This record gives sequence, C-alpha cells and structure tokens, in this order.
Amino acid sequence: MQMDVRLTRNADPLATAVVDYSREAIISRTMDGRITGWNSAAEFLFGYASSAVLGHRVDILVPAAFDAEQQRIDSQLAAGHTVEAFDTLRQTRAGELVHVALSAAPIFDRAGNTLGAVLVLRDIQQRKRLEARLRFFESVITSSNDAITTRDLNGVITSWNPAAERLYGYSANEAIGRPLAMMLPPEHLQELDAILDQIKSGKRVEHFETVRVRRDGTRVAISLSASPILDEFGHLAGVCAIARDVSVARARRAEMERWALQDPLTGLPNRRALLDRLAVVMEKTRRSGVQAALLFIDLDDFKRINDLAGHAGGDAVLVEVAARAQQLLRAGDTVARMGGDEFVVLLDDLGFDRQAALLHATAVGQKLVDALAAVQVLGLSCSASVGLLMFSDGESPVEEMLQRADRAMYAAKKAGKNRLCVVPVVGEATPSQRPDEPPPPAPPHDPD
Repeated sequence: MQMDVRLTRNADPLATAVVDYSREAIISRTMDGRITGWNSAAEFLFGYASSAVLGHRVDILVPAAFDAEQQRIDSQLAAGHTVEAFDTLRQTRAGELVHVALSAAPIFDRAGNTLGAVLVLRDIQQRKRLEARLRFFESVITSSNDAITTRDLNGVITSWNPAAERLYGYSANEAIGRPLAMMLPPEHLQELDAILDQIKSGKRVEHFETVRVRRDGTRVAISLSASPILDEFGHLAGVCAIARDVSVARARRAEMERWALQDPLTGLPNRRALLDRLAVVMEKTRRSGVQAALLFIDLDDFKRINDLAGHAGGDAVLVEVAARAQQLLRAGDTVARMGGDEFVVLLDDLGFDRQAALLHATAVGQKLVDALAAVQVLGLSCSASVGLLMFSDGESPVEEMLQRADRAMYAAKKAGKNRLCVVPVVGEATPSQRPDEPPPPAPPHDPD
C-alpha cells in the first residue's frame, strides 16, 4: 500500500517510499485527530490495514487510561510544539497493549498554518522485555543472601551487591573501582590468577572453599563459585563471583569431626582416635626401632560405684580418673577412653634402650595405679588394674596390640586388682610361652 500524503500539497515520491518502508510506524493526522496516513510498519504494529483506519480518529489506538496523555499531546501539537520521544502504551486491533516510543510533530503549510501532525511510533517491546528481565535479575542480585561481585580482567571490582557489603564490610562505593586483591590474605594472592586461568580454559569454579579479609581485618571462610562474563562478541570481559560465608558450617564440621574422635564425657580421645594414633606410633617404631608402650586400665569394682551412686556418680568418677591420668603424662603421650570404665595410655618416644624404656613405662604405670586408688568422688573410692605392654617392632596388627595389653590388665585383676602387670616387649617370649606358640586367649571380660 502507499502512504496517504493528502496533508502535503506536493507529495515527494521518494519521501513517500521512505515513509512507507520505514521500520517505524508513521501516522499522519489532522488537527482534530483524523488519521490521514498509515504506513506498512503501522499496519504491522497495530494490526489495522490502512483502509480500515483512514478517516478514523487516532483515539482508536489510545487505551482508556491514557486519555489525559493524549489530550496533552493534542495541546502541544495545537500550539505548534514538537512532542519529544517518550515511552508509552498503545492498543492494537486485537485489544493488546504494546510498548512504543512515541514522538510527534506538527505539519505546517507555507503560510505557517498548522495542517495536522505526524506521529512516529517505534516498537520497543523487545527493549521492555530486556529491561524487565534486567530488573528481575537486579532484584535477585540485590535480595540474594550470597555475596555477588564482578571484576574485570585486571582484578578491579566492577559491581558489589548488598550481601557483599554485609559479608566483607565494604560499601559498594568503597569497593567498586578497587582491586579485589585487597581482600585476599597474602598466602591466597595467587588465587585470582588461578581462578582466571581456569575460567579462560572454559571451566567454572564451583564451591571452592577459601578465606577472605573483611574491612575490619578479620578473616572469613567462604565458599566461592565463579563464572565468566562475556561481551557482545562472546569474548571474556570479566569474572562473576558468588560467595557464601561458611564459617559456621566449617566450625560445625570441625566440631562434628572432633566429637567423632572424642569421648563426650571425659573429653579424651575415643577408641577410634586411639587406634589412629597407635597406628602412627607403630609405624614409627617399625621404621626406627624406638621403644613405646601401651597401658590398659580397667577400674576395679566399678559396677559397685554405679549401684551406690547411680550413673551420675559413676560419670563423676570417670571424669576424675581421666583428669588424674592426664596429669601424669608427658605432652606427647596419649590417654584415651575405650568405653565404659576402660582407658588406654600410649607412651611414645621412650628411647632405644629397652631396659630404660621399661623402667619409665613401669614407673608411669605404678603412678597411675597409685593415683587412681586415691580417687574420692561423692564419698566413693576406686582403684584400677593396669596392664603394661612394651613394643618396638611395629609389625603386629593394632587390635592385637590392644588385646595383649588387655590380657596383661586381666592378669593384674586375677592377681588381686589395684596393681600393675607387665608383659615383655612384643616379639619376646614370656617364661611360660615359647616363641613359636600363639599368645594365650583373652579371659572372659569381668564386669568389674
């Protein structure tokens, strides 16, 4: 179709073609609002053929809520003023609202009289969708509990959300434009280049645990994820990082690991921790031949204490026993609670002289017997039977070492309790056992 140019006395064919094939809707109108021109882009945008709208009022495009806006446009045109482009809504033939950028200008004859006006409406639907999407993502970023930041390829901070302000202590104004390296401890400075290299290779950084320095100088443990920022040509332009404070989670994990290796009543290492420690010491003795010792402790008649004082009284005795045992040991020695009323002491680094090592371990064992016999809790006393096992070869299984020390403890019980029983260094035969004989079986467990 051809643009109706009846408002112009001398229509220019070239101008008519330009108008008709413009991507923007161009509409001409009289001063009273009658449509006199309607190009192809207007037809496409609003759904009306030119034959259906010519002679009709331009108000057919104006939603009811925008009547006052249209009146202001009419007033400006009547006064001979141009209407600068602004964003608004207009209505299609199907009744749908479309976003347009509208501008208008009056048309004058040679005498300067206003003949009408031309309207130019550009479809900005896609721009509005992008703006809405941008607002959505901005809202997500602003309301996120995770610190979301971006940096350029030189490590300079380019954006900083409110969660980043809370996590790191810097306001956006303080952070943007400054190097991200200001928040890295000296030992972590190489991370920025490492992260950038990984992203350049096409890989994301996922849940990387590291440390950053807050504005006040304190350190915070974070879980960091990073992804590339690409420009309009698909080239890497920067890095987006999402960080979450994991200090509490890390502390909780450490606490869980600690309780997994710690007796909750006495605070001593538990059986699992002792086995790990014993394996390390045995490997050391195997390599070097240094002497070490195990002392297996079992409280005598502990059932009687529980019967008389209840479990609370029994627990108080166990706590006191643990405290006294710790007081007698060197810093490198270990005392662990195996469970119930059983404890094990591991003496490490006793030197290479077997006799001197045995004398030292025996002295520690006797001190334990004496100290535990002096325990008084809630008017209740206790004693202990202690079995001592020396070792230096480190070849036997860990559980077998505990069993041998356990047998020595039961020998002490059979001998009258409240005493120490010593077995020779692992690998040496006892007077009643030939070297080629297996160790005797452990006796049945005495509840006392």
